[in-house]
Amino acid sequence: MSSGTRRNWFLRHAAVSRLFAAVASGLAISLLAAQGQAAGTDNGIFLSTKSSVSAPSGATDLCQRYAWACQTSALSPVSANALLPVARKVNRAVNQKVRSVADSVQYGAKEVWSLPSPRGGDCEDYALAKKHDLIGKGVPAQRLLLATVFGQRTGSHAVLILRLDDGDYVLDNMTDDIKHWSKTKYTFLRIQDPGAPERWKTVFASN
Repeated sequence: MSSGTRRNWFLRHAAVSRLFAAVASGLAISLLAAQGQAAGTDNGIFLSTKSSVSAPSGATDLCQRYAWACQTSALSPVSANALLPVARKVNRAVNQKVRSVADSVQYGAKEVWSLPSPRGGDCEDYALAKKHDLIGKGVPAQRLLLATVFGQRTGSHAVLILRLDDGDYVLDNMTDDIKHWSKTKYTFLRIQDPGAPERWKTVFASN
């Protein structure tokens, strides 16, 4: 092989190596970004989960009673841009339709996670109804996460989290407005595990 041929071979080899390195670097960055978003560590845009924790009282058999409450589904007939408008309609409709009734009045128990009855329901029942209705409208189940919070006005409380591409948003029976979690003035305690909704994770995030 002549010196000119060897030089051309080395130049081509170096170019190919640089190309592969660039592709590998890009894939690594994309993977880390996706993992960060899935874990909720994207600069506070998503709720960051921590250690595993038991389900809230009254929700220990939730998956057995309502399989859809713990399912995952990636495919969606609803476009990403339509998710929030659909959620606003469902949030408002459930808030207006369901009458607020404490579990102690309705069931004679401190806490029962259930779909609202004809009499009504309390905060976790509102959240379950919204999750049920949104799944029925084609919103992917893994974007819908039940969560428990603490608020100065509400005390212990339950809400539904809608996980959009730009962050976690809260559907709350206390308001028809859907706000980013950081704008709610709640302390978030625990949330369904996005990868396995039958499990729960601690959060301990406030704003």
